[in-house]
Amino acid sequence: MTLILDYWNEADSISRDIILFLSVSAITTGLLVFCRKIHAIVRSKNKSKVKKANKADSKKPPAETICISNKIKKLLLLCDSMSGSEFESFCAVLLKKNGYINVEATRIQGDYGADILAEKDGVTYAVQCKRFTSNIGNTAVYEINSGKSYYKRHVGIVLTNRYFTSSAKKIAECTDIILWDRNQLAKLLDCKLRRSGKQSRA
Repeated sequence: MTLILDYWNEADSISRDIILFLSVSAITTGLLVFCRKIHAIVRSKNKSKVKKANKADSKKPPAETICISNKIKKLLLLCDSMSGSEFESFCAVLLKKNGYINVEATRIQGDYGADILAEKDGVTYAVQCKRFTSNIGNTAVYEINSGKSYYKRHVGIVLTNRYFTSSAKKIAECTDIILWDRNQLAKLLDCKLRRSGKQSRA
């Protein structure tokens, strides 16, 4: 700083303009570097939340190892016959039965891409529910990514009674969105039935 002041006192007006320009440029560059570091820290924290959610989900047995009972098959078929709003309400109940708290539905219109908000183990979620007759494409992933940001949630999830296209899976991987397909829906139903059975025996 002292060196800059010495140059400033000895410099003519043109040189002073150059010194001023270089000083401002250095400050601006420093601010940009600082902002980039802050952005990297925030992104890193959000990624750790997604990893935590994925790790918790990975502890559950894979869908292939679950013996899908006739009861679960019937519930899956029931999901297939629901309307969109009915499926959303059903998924909200399902999340509660699977240990999620503060489960609430967003507005029917203008939901900004998220149908349900929930929380579990300190991680907040924005969930979009898709009751379709065909596989889910890119649009749902874009929408929930937007909803996750709007509602300031750590993790975005698309939950469906169907499966996802390969392009939807690629985009979800790039945007840290979790995809829950029919297999995961079966696991949620299985957990719900197990909890209900324990409660009835108690």
